[in-house]
Amino acid sequence: MSGQVSLALMLAFGQYVVGGLAVLLVGDDRASASYVRGKARACEEAGMASETIRLPATTTMEQLLGIVADLNNDSRF
Repeated sequence: MSGQVSLALMLAFGQYVVGGLAVLLVGDDRASASYVRGKARACEEAGMASETIRLPATTTMEQLLGIVADLNNDSRF
């Protein structure tokens, strides 16, 4: 179904832009992990790139900002 929506949008606007989703999952929250898995499935169905980066709860803000900077330079996202 999502692929059909993407195709319909492409035809309506005359262009096809595919985004992506990157998730930084910090710590071990089962509900968050379940939510993120659902989003990854939705991305796959829509033909979008997705990546889940799992990090320990001890991850520092400096480390997170470094990863975000790297993701900002990644053409998939």
